[in-house]
Amino acid sequence: MIPLRAPKKRDNNEDKPPVSRATYAKALIGYIVFCGVLVITLSSFVSLELAAMNFGLFAVVITGAVEFLRRRKWENASEFKMQNLQQTQTNLRDDIIRQAGTIHTAKESLARVNDQVDFIKRNYAYVKNGFGQTGHEGIGAGNPEARVSSLIANDDPFADHASLSDMVVQELVKNAVENERIDIFVQPIVRLPQRKAVAYEVYARIRAKAGLYVPAGRYMELARRHNFAGAIDNLLLIRTLEMLKEQAKSGLDTQFFVNIEPASLKNGKFMRGLLSFLANNRMMAKKLVFEMPYKDFQTLPAPILQIMDALAMLGSTFSLDHVQDTEIDMRILLKHHVRYLKMKGDWMLTHTKSDLDFTHLWRMKQKLEANGIRVIADRIESDATLLELFDFDPHYGQGFLFGKPDMPGAYEPFAYAKQYTRREGMKESFG
Repeated sequence: MIPLRAPKKRDNNEDKPPVSRATYAKALIGYIVFCGVLVITLSSFVSLELAAMNFGLFAVVITGAVEFLRRRKWENASEFKMQNLQQTQTNLRDDIIRQAGTIHTAKESLARVNDQVDFIKRNYAYVKNGFGQTGHEGIGAGNPEARVSSLIANDDPFADHASLSDMVVQELVKNAVENERIDIFVQPIVRLPQRKAVAYEVYARIRAKAGLYVPAGRYMELARRHNFAGAIDNLLLIRTLEMLKEQAKSGLDTQFFVNIEPASLKNGKFMRGLLSFLANNRMMAKKLVFEMPYKDFQTLPAPILQIMDALAMLGSTFSLDHVQDTEIDMRILLKHHVRYLKMKGDWMLTHTKSDLDFTHLWRMKQKLEANGIRVIADRIESDATLLELFDFDPHYGQGFLFGKPDMPGAYEPFAYAKQYTRREGMKESFG
């Protein structure tokens, strides 16, 4: 029960608004005018000389009063401006304090990045001396069965790699890592319906012989089993950074999607070198999109998610492929800077036969893109598939229809890459 209280005695002067100084000044001037007119009128009855003298005195008093009022107004206006300036200064000080806190947080996230040695030289030396060694803290160390499953890049059906035995592939991988002979292939990601290349995905390929390259789908499982997967990831990233440097010299502006294993994100030495390099090359960081399978992302522990956040603070973003889920937590994706999702074109068509499934996937795609997450329809290999996918209004696409994985020199933006040799008959047109 609410206790009753005696009503507070009301002061009759509470509601009276305060009288400003300007009001008092106006009243004073009015009083002086009244008195002056009265004195001049009475003195005129005595003599005109006395009336003239009183009029002069009255004019001096009125002029002083008006000047006093004007000066008071000026002081009030100046005081108001000073208060505004003080408030603005206070707001600026608060903003500077907040920005300093943000910068301090960023510095804390990168506090462990103390090794400023050149990233490429450091990792080259490591790959030569430390790959695959048991108990070594470098890339590829640890139990391979405890790793998160690695990314398998788009297979190349035109490469006759199936005839190679596991023993041969294992030896090829070992030799490639020892001699740093990982070849780089790229595949365009295009804007639809124009089919204009807006980014390139980077793949690692191992050369079996002239004209024959082993794709990741053939060697990655063996590489993971023998602790070579991390070293391949490392070399792939190094080659990509070299291409970024060449691209910067040529004035081009293209993003690169780089496949990376979650196990590589766990590696302290690898990440220190990567963060150090990107901290000193912010423009390159903005052009890197690190890609991993959607299932691997769902099982990432908190420490790796923090590493992803640190990479995002430097400007990099993330992409998830092999997405086969229509119930996606968009808040988690935005929180950890995932800006691209890849869905297989065949999967999109197969799992949306009913109108209800189609509507659900279409609405999910619209919601993702409205929040800045781009959906890329990949594995598009024919015009018929692309024609059916147009019902989803795709904005981005990837697949053999737009260009096969090939050496950078096979595509026009990489004409500067003279160290890469073109293969006959592999150059693709974008229509």
